[in-house]
Order: sequence, then structure tokens, then C-alpha cells
Amino acid sequence: MKFHGMLAAGLLFCGLAACGATNSLSDLRGLKTRETRIPVYSNDRLQLLLYCEECGQSGRGLAATAPVLDIIRKDADIDSITTGKDTKIYPLGADFPAVLNFWSKRLFSDGVAVTTKADIDQENQQAASGEKVYFRSPLLDLDGIGFDGDYRKRTIFVRKDVRIILRTGASDPLKFVGRPRLPEKYEFIRGSADTLLIDMDKRAITLQGHVRLREERGSLDCDRLMIYLPDKKSKRDLADNEELSIKGVSRIVCEGGVRMVRQGVKEVQRADGERLDYDLQTGRLRLTGSMDRLPVIVQGKNSLQGRVIDIYRDDERLHVEQNARILYYRREEDGKEQEICATSQMMDFSGKKNSGEMRGNVSVRNRQYTLLCGRLQVKLRDNGKKLNTREKQAGSDVTGIPDIAPAGGSRELQSLHCSEGVRMIRKTAAGSVPEYAEAGEADLQMPQEVITLTGRRPTLTRGQDTLSGEQIIIFAKEERLLAYPDSKIVFHGNFNNPALQSRGKKAAKAISSTIITAERGDFRYGENQMNLLGNVQVLDPHMKLNCEKMDIFLKPNQQVRTAIRLEDLNAGSDSLTGPNARKQLDRIICGGKVRAVEPRAKLDCDMLTLTFRPAAGKAVPGVLQSNGTEMEFIYADGNVVMESIPEKKTASTAGKKSDRDLMFDSSSPVRLTASNGRVNIPGNITELHGHVKVRHIQGSMDCQDLYLYAKDVAGETAESAGGERLAAIDEDPFAANEPTKVPQVLSISDGKQLDRAVADKDVVLVRNLPGNRKQQALGEKAEYFVSRRMIELTGKPPELARVIDSVPRNNGRGEKITVYLDREAVAFDGRVQMDFDATQKPGDQGFSTDFLK
Repeated sequence: MKFHGMLAAGLLFCGLAACGATNSLSDLRGLKTRETRIPVYSNDRLQLLLYCEECGQSGRGLAATAPVLDIIRKDADIDSITTGKDTKIYPLGADFPAVLNFWSKRLFSDGVAVTTKADIDQENQQAASGEKVYFRSPLLDLDGIGFDGDYRKRTIFVRKDVRIILRTGASDPLKFVGRPRLPEKYEFIRGSADTLLIDMDKRAITLQGHVRLREERGSLDCDRLMIYLPDKKSKRDLADNEELSIKGVSRIVCEGGVRMVRQGVKEVQRADGERLDYDLQTGRLRLTGSMDRLPVIVQGKNSLQGRVIDIYRDDERLHVEQNARILYYRREEDGKEQEICATSQMMDFSGKKNSGEMRGNVSVRNRQYTLLCGRLQVKLRDNGKKLNTREKQAGSDVTGIPDIAPAGGSRELQSLHCSEGVRMIRKTAAGSVPEYAEAGEADLQMPQEVITLTGRRPTLTRGQDTLSGEQIIIFAKEERLLAYPDSKIVFHGNFNNPALQSRGKKAAKAISSTIITAERGDFRYGENQMNLLGNVQVLDPHMKLNCEKMDIFLKPNQQVRTAIRLEDLNAGSDSLTGPNARKQLDRIICGGKVRAVEPRAKLDCDMLTLTFRPAAGKAVPGVLQSNGTEMEFIYADGNVVMESIPEKKTASTAGKKSDRDLMFDSSSPVRLTASNGRVNIPGNITELHGHVKVRHIQGSMDCQDLYLYAKDVAGETAESAGGERLAAIDEDPFAANEPTKVPQVLSISDGKQLDRAVADKDVVLVRNLPGNRKQQALGEKAEYFVSRRMIELTGKPPELARVIDSVPRNNGRGEKITVYLDREAVAFDGRVQMDFDATQKPGDQGFSTDFLK
């Protein structure tokens, strides 16, 4: 940005006053001359040449008509200097050939000023005119109306309608004198203002009132523009136009309604503020505003805002103090734009280092998430697009504002690193509530939008559910979460249920919670599944479960079709258990040394599958039996082992016979093995298949298939009936401290009790009876009726069922054999074959023949 002619204008008008101060002019007192030519010398060198069509004394001053003032070049050829007579200046804004033609004929001049009249006050050393004034120089052209020059104050003031043309150094006409070629492009800046003031002592030029500068690539508007020239190294005589050799401008200050616009390589840049201070020597540009109007820099749709914005041109650095805000638009792979808004108290970016930092109440927001922290570090990267020479030179000579995206937008966002109290609020798919996360640090990789939370045990909350781990990785585009090591997820049922709240909020929350821990958790909400791997443990109000791998499959909740409101957060809106859950459980598959523990039984197998359906009624809270879904089927495959948990005797039950002392005494465990099994919970049917074996201290049973039929009873949960709840997840989930009280029925789960059991194919039933007796029953099918306390055994025709007593040795066969457990009697139906021990005496134990039919 070159302003060689600005200072020349000051010399010009002050030179008019200097003419009136010379002794030679005092001799003109009372005289009036025509076509006057007055030279002004300094240090024996011609500085100025004044030509007037008419010049004479007017009172105490000098009146000049149609004055023409030339500023003589230092190295000018005296013989080439022409008079100012018939000087015709080119109009403001003339094309380059006209400008070149004018200055090629005035190589002796650094500038020329023309007006119609000028009054010179000799005593006060002032000059003034109310007429139009025109100044032309190789690099500056000026038109205005009226001027006031003060020789003592070394100032010149153009009163109104100031219009200027500033030519860049590449369009200096003196460079093209005598050359056949013109510049490739005529580059100039057009300006206007209400007034112009040149202050020689302050070495400042001030344009004021509706200030406008325009050029091909940019513009500047403000209320006041101050241009400062570099300080002189030493003082010179006022008339010494060595000052004209000063190159460039040292500082520009704009005040009031500042707006700068420049055309970048691809997008328009704009800066708005109340004050702009641009130090061209240090390359620092400072933009400030007011309390109600913060300064802003805009590039395309991107913008930067703050109380104070500093741009360091040479370092490609940008610094913002207080209320920093940057708005950035990034194009997605699908062509759509994503808005990213970042705010903080301070921000600092370095184009050379491709990095930046924001500090103090940092917030980063886009359509999917909000990151909050105390410190944010930003990494940029080159986008691989090279700029040609013309693009690199597309900077504005008016403003000198660097691109917001350095190198003409050739860089893009690579990563963000958050620290110091990281919090995240993430919006999931439409109709769902946000996720909340807390961590020590967070890393965001772009453009994949992968967020990694670490430090301070990161915890993510979704509705009423929580997820934690040593680190949590969020795949924002995929609606996926990855937590490892030490993953822990807690599902909360509707613990706001009044029936549970009556026990206390803490107890209600514990009863309605399901806790799952694993070494690694992969939660693919977008794919409707969750995968847990490595030492998986589940603690639920209904069971404890341990396995090596667990896959949880979800399905959309068809009953939830409206968007979730924020006020529903406390009601479990987006948990898997809430009544408004967007997704519900479909099935759970567990593999690798599976063990499940209920209050009354344990289960081991190679694979366990749980399926769910929408709850038919008010189910017990908890994810495995929630108020949104209920368990439908349980499938156990491979090396199935089931073992009952013995009833613990209390002082009130000690010595009493339990109602469960039926086929096998419940005081000792019952162990059942099979190849596979299925539990139909709504149908109240349990099936076991493949070499089924039942073992108890009082006996055993073998068969190929076993069917257990239950019935619903009006009951309560184990805990509500007096039993203790399951141990906490941090305790040994398979320790012996099981419930001390259970309902005194042959129940197999909450609200259900055994009604009938059917053993099929190759049935062998053995009962250990008092007196070292063994009773063995063999047949094709055995049915156990719990309420009637009897077993019916049938054979596979033509074979008969058989009952054998060990002492005495009795052997009975029949088409149907009925064993009455409460009376220890046996009845035979149909074809009967009996073999009695010949040594049996009346009164000996054995099955009675009274029941033979």
C-alpha cells in the first residue's frame, strides 16, 4: 500500500503559504501581475514552482488566480521545467494511457496542484480557498472543494467532497515512460470522504466522514481513517521535499462503523468492528468493537468473533481475547454442510504450525454434539490443493487482512483435543434424548468424527442409563460407542414407580437396576446391538449372570413414535427400560462358560439365549423384566447344568417339614444336566433335552427329555416375600450368601410355581428311602403332579413300566404305575407282573399290594 503523494499534497498547500512568507513577495505589495511565475528555493535547490494567471496584494495577504503549483523533483533537469500555463490535468479516474501521457511530459514534477483561487495570509502564514482543488501525482490523485493550509502548524485541510485515486506501485506511470508495454493490469484504489486533513508534524493523514476505499478485490468503509507515515530519521527544512521519497505507510487506524471486504481466492472475506488498528511495519492488525457490537471476521459462511481480534500477518497467527466465537462450516461426504460453533474466553491460532488453542469456558457445538471444557487444542492440515501464483497474490492492498483459513482456504480441520473438566452433550437419532458424558480429556478426529474420552473414569449417561470405562470411543456418524477396558453399563428401570419409592429412592433404584460389566463393550445403537466381551457379569433383580461374551440385540419400540421431550429425561425416556424408550430389548446371547444365578437356582451352559417381547402387563422393574419388555424365552445350549439352591432354615422353620419335601427334599441341592433346554416363560413350560440327568441326595432321575409345567400364582418377588436381594455387582456373584428366606412353595421364579413335570424316553427314577431302601422306577414316561403329590409311570408298549424295591427285593411291572409320595404307596394298573421277595414278612417295608388293580 503506497501513499507517496499524500505527503506531497501537504507540502504543496503549505508551499503556497511559504510563497507568501518570502521577502520577494513582500515587494509585490500594492502590485498586481499577470502570468506570474514564482520559484521557491531551499538550500540552493528549487523546491516549488508557482504559476498564477494573476497574482496581487489583497489587504495583508496575497490573492492568486488559477494557481498551478509544481513540486520539483530533486534530480529534475532545470532546463526541462515548463511553466504551469495551459496545464490541463486529467480527470480523476482516468485510464492508464491518459495518466501515462500526462506524466511522461512532466518528468520534472513529483506532483501538481490546481485550483481557481487561493488566498495567502502572509502574517499568519496561512492559505485558504473555497474553490475546487485538484492534486495529481504519479501515485495519488485528489479532488476536493476548499482547503485551509497552516504553515506554522504544518497542516492542510480539504473541506468537503474529497475524492482520491491511489495507484499501487505496479501501476506507477513513471515506470512505463518510454516503454512500449503498459502494465498487465491497471491496479488502483478509489477513495472518498467528507474531509481530509494532513498533519505534517504528526505525519498523519485523516479522512473523515463516510470514508470509503474501493479496489477490485476489496473495500474499506468507516467514519474515520487515519494514515500514519514513518517517522523521519532527522528533521529537515519544511520545504525540503526529501520527504517525498518515503515509501509506504507505517500504520492505518479506522474508527466508527468499520467494515472491510476483500475477495479471497474462493470466498469473500469481511471484517466488521468499531476500530481497526493496522501496523504495517510489525504486521499486526487489531480489530475491536463495543460492548453491544463485537468485532467479527467473516469468510464465506465461516466467521470469527471476539472482544479483541489480533491478526499477525507475517506469522500467520490470530489471537482473540474475551468472548471468542468461531463459526465453521465443513462439507460432509454426502455434500451437506455441517455447522461447527466454538466459543471461549480466548483463542490463538497459528497458520505456520497448523494449530490453535482455545481457553476458558470452551464450548464446541454442531448438530450432533456439544463439547464443554476448560482448554481446547485444534489441529489443522493442508487439504492438498495447491494455489497458483495469481491466487497467492490475491490479497487486498486496502486492508491487508490475512485469510481466516490461511493460504486461501487450503487447510481444513483435522482434530480437537479437550481437557480440564470435559463434558459432552450428544444428540442421537431423531426422537431420542441427548447423551451426557464427563471425562478428563476428549479427542475428536475429523472428518470421521470419532470422539475418544479418557481420564477420570469417563461416564456417559443416556436417559437413565449410564456407561463407563477407562476410555469411551464415540463414533458420532455411526451412533456407536466403544468402552474398554473395564466397561460398565447400568440400565435403570422405572424406579419412580410409587410401589418402589415407598421403600426409599435409593433402595428403589437398586431394585430396578441392571448392571453389566465386561472387559470391553461395543454398543452399536445404530445397528441395534451391543456386544460385550471378556469376563461379562450381569447383576439384575432377577438373576446374576457370568459369561465370556454377550451380544444384546435391540429393536425399535413401535409404541414410541413421537419425539422425546427434554422434560421426559427423569422418566427414563431413552433408557432401555423406560416406558418411552426409543429402542427395546429383542434378545440376548451369552457364550463361553455361561453361569446364571437366581435366588432359587443356578444354571451353567455353553450358550444362553434370552428373548424378549413387549410387556403384557405391569412387569417387575429391571432390564431383564422391565416395564417396557418382558422375557419370553430362555434357550440353554451345550453342557447344561442346573442346580437348585437349598432353602436355608431359620429359627421359625427349624424342625418343621417343608411343603417342598416332595419328590426331593429342598434342604439339599438338586443337580440337573442336559444337552440343551428351553424355557417358555409366558407358556410356563421348561424343556430339557438330551441325556437329562437329575441328581439329589435323596435320589436321581434319568431320561432323554424333561418337561416342566408351571402356573402363575399371586405372589411377590423373592425380596418382597422376605428373601434377601442379590448381592451387589462388586461382591462375588456366585458366593454362598444367598437368600435366607423364600416362599414356602415349589416355585421356580417370582410369581410362578411348579405344577407338573414330565420325563420322557428311557426314564429311570431312583429314590433313596429310609432304612437304606432304594426304590427304582423305569419306564418310557413319568409324570409328576405336584399338587396331588404323585408320580405316574408308563412304559412303551408292549414293554411295561417297572418299580423295584431294593429291600426287600420286590419287582413290579404294570402298564401304569402310580407312586403316592405322601403315603409311600404304589399302585399298578393294566397288565401287572409282580415278583415278591420270598423272605418278606408281614410288617416289612415295601410297596403295598393293597393298591393292585
